[in-house]
Amino acid sequence: MSRVVPFLPLALAVAFLAVGLATTSDFIAIPADTAQQLTVARSLFRGEGYLQPVVWAHSGLADRVTHMPDTHGILWPFVQAVWFAALSEDSSTARVHGLVYLALTGIVTFAFARRLFGTAAGLVAMTLVLTNVNLFLFAAMADDDLSFSFFFLCTAFFLHRGLEGGASRDFWFAGLAGGAAMLAKAIGFVLPLVFLSTLLLWRSLGPRKVAVRIVGLSLPIGFGALAYFLRNYLSHGDLGFRFASMQWIYKLGGFEALAGLFDPPPTMGGIFQSLGPSGILHEVTWQLLALAGSMIRTVPLLVTGPAVHEVASQFWLPAFLPLVGLIATLLLLTRQRAFCVIALLSWLGIVLFVSLPWHFELRYFSPLVPLSAISISAAMQKWPFAAKLSPRVRLTAAGPVLVALVTLGLSALQFGIFQVELASTRFDSRVCSDSLDWIERSTAPEDRVMALDPWHVAWFTERESIVIPSGGVSAIERVARHYDTHWLLAAADLKRPETSRLLRRLDAVPAEIRIKHAYRGQACWVYRLDW
Repeated sequence: MSRVVPFLPLALAVAFLAVGLATTSDFIAIPADTAQQLTVARSLFRGEGYLQPVVWAHSGLADRVTHMPDTHGILWPFVQAVWFAALSEDSSTARVHGLVYLALTGIVTFAFARRLFGTAAGLVAMTLVLTNVNLFLFAAMADDDLSFSFFFLCTAFFLHRGLEGGASRDFWFAGLAGGAAMLAKAIGFVLPLVFLSTLLLWRSLGPRKVAVRIVGLSLPIGFGALAYFLRNYLSHGDLGFRFASMQWIYKLGGFEALAGLFDPPPTMGGIFQSLGPSGILHEVTWQLLALAGSMIRTVPLLVTGPAVHEVASQFWLPAFLPLVGLIATLLLLTRQRAFCVIALLSWLGIVLFVSLPWHFELRYFSPLVPLSAISISAAMQKWPFAAKLSPRVRLTAAGPVLVALVTLGLSALQFGIFQVELASTRFDSRVCSDSLDWIERSTAPEDRVMALDPWHVAWFTERESIVIPSGGVSAIERVARHYDTHWLLAAADLKRPETSRLLRRLDAVPAEIRIKHAYRGQACWVYRLDW
């Protein structure tokens, strides 16, 4: 049996990949964030450089449209460019990228849980991760959260080994994995907080050796941070994260506010000064309430109907998984102190990061799913039917094991239903497919297009694209003239209701530029702008 065990997680991961790739063959879901990453990957693959052909926000008026990106992680486009070379330069390749990362995360979850609680626990934890419908959905949509989750889990795994065994090489491995996590996503800035778990060795190693380990762990993250600062400077001439101030504008006013025309660019200091301490506290509280609500909200355990849309509104399935995982972690604190401290610091760091500089989205909490699964799998360490256990211990162990098995069963059942629905449903996120095809056919490669969603325009039409600004026709005129843009893709967007209403009658609104319909699609239409 011991010879078979190492092959079980590999076989499970391969089976997961086979099922996932088969059921998502007609699942073309490219959210805006993925489209942005894909445009950069395509530029790298074609040897054009680390560039994006999009102006996604008007934090000042840029000198050019195509420039070095200043959003999302650095690593994802480079890895995706390799997948383009290995497979094809196609949207479907992105889902392979995401599913492979999820499969690898499952394998590391198995190794982590097995090290702590045994083989049965490892299999339970791995299955909880691979059958988690939201993680699967994020992987199929090729979100960069899956790559970050993988490297984050590797960091926690090696850090735990170092804390338990004290080997210096494990701390080096943890540092390198942390550096990769940092490059995968800027949420890696929370890792120094997680590395404070090394203080558990304060008495056994002494202050000097503990400090050396913390510094060694943090050095690769420091190099990752420098890479972001350099990218920021090359992108917009400043070391700071321009996206941070725009995140707060988004939190305060939604997508309409995010697309506003800001000249000069907004600053975090200015935003915080206008809000004051009470306003900042109010906004942070709303972010925390959104997280709490997603953990305890009442949702159907079994999704039926259009699963793609219903699952996207939920957190981790079953709906109570994060809450059960957090409770299990707290209960384990006296038995597995090192692991629990790492897990709790991970929770604290990610929650603080999302609540303060970032904004709440379910996918940002993906790294916590494997840690929750490992905590839940601890119940399998004392199998209640083991002959060597006393009747009292069996009875005590039966409850946690039952919770773990019910959670596993619900997760697997949900996953199975979701796969059946995916296999029988074609899903295409290109709402404006006919209009996008017309733009690709009827405009010149050097033309630029304004759109509510410039990422999809840039990816699907290979045209430079600029987000349509909020603020009425005068703002549209100013942006069009500045970037010499003569095409505008109009659509109805619930996230930007005011601008959508304006676009429906744009050619009838008095303006200094000439605006006329060029193409009327089924859901979207194209305007020609001239002056």
